[in-house]
Amino acid sequence: MITHEESLENFKDQLQYALDNYTSHGIKPEDIDHIVMGGLGGSGIGARFAKNFFYELSDKSIEVVSDYHLPNYIGNRTLLILASYSGETEETLSMLAEGLQANCKIVTISSGGILAEISEENQFKTYAVPEGYQPRMAFGFSSAINFLILADLLGIDNITDEFKHTIKTYENGNDWKESAQRMLNYFDAKVKNKFVIVADRNAEPTATRFAQQIQENAKLEAFVNVLPENNHNVLETYYSALPSNFVLLDGNSNERVTQRFNFLKGVLKENNIPFVTINFDGAVISEIYKTVHILDWFSILLSNKVGADNMQVKNITELKKYLSKN
Repeated sequence: MITHEESLENFKDQLQYALDNYTSHGIKPEDIDHIVMGGLGGSGIGARFAKNFFYELSDKSIEVVSDYHLPNYIGNRTLLILASYSGETEETLSMLAEGLQANCKIVTISSGGILAEISEENQFKTYAVPEGYQPRMAFGFSSAINFLILADLLGIDNITDEFKHTIKTYENGNDWKESAQRMLNYFDAKVKNKFVIVADRNAEPTATRFAQQIQENAKLEAFVNVLPENNHNVLETYYSALPSNFVLLDGNSNERVTQRFNFLKGVLKENNIPFVTINFDGAVISEIYKTVHILDWFSILLSNKVGADNMQVKNITELKKYLSKN
């Protein structure tokens, strides 16, 4: 199994693989009414990035589903994109069965398994990715392919150039690891606190990915709150020192939301709550991947700091065994 460190050190190879192996799905925008993207955990997070990126670019509704069941409105004018790295994720296979029943136009992403077998039997467009990774560390494959699928459908031609530029930025990868180490040093005495990640809309997928990585790699609690909604409820809990580390991810989605971040920083300072802020352009692919890469490194360095085995997910494995018996 490829280690997480190796995955990050060679991450640009995943993006290059996606570019080199992508071929058009051939589905025309006039043949569909909406897009549903399905997947769980490390396989599903790429869909959330793609949905968010095309939020203001698509004239088709895009929904991400991480469940057993698809919306009732699916039909033969639905593009259903399903991703499961193993090809064995039971929720994704349930969605596949429903998509088949509803005669959806189906595209799949996997390294094999039942998902690939059924896709081949039904001659669905399928994108194969290499084996040997933990699903959460195969993010480059699934996310890039999801971007390319939607760009292809929507006729956005410059997406390939944006990915080529992104790949070049990975020449500075060591600097990003050092940024993650500085961030970890800041939280040094309180690294076992739970992590609260506050994000705007542009940064919400990055925040969700970061929380997942802390949870799976470092075995620590992590939660996501999104602005402006956070300011209508969660803000009322910030009146004293909390056993939490805050990470503020401002993806520059809205100047008013940036002002909300500024107010929140004042509240956290007043109550001596540790926080770091990361500002990035959440509408630029290279900036998205850079930020994810820094935070992925943080989760690995954090796991080493607290003595967690980042390659093992015992509880998840036991859950799968339990479900297989019941």
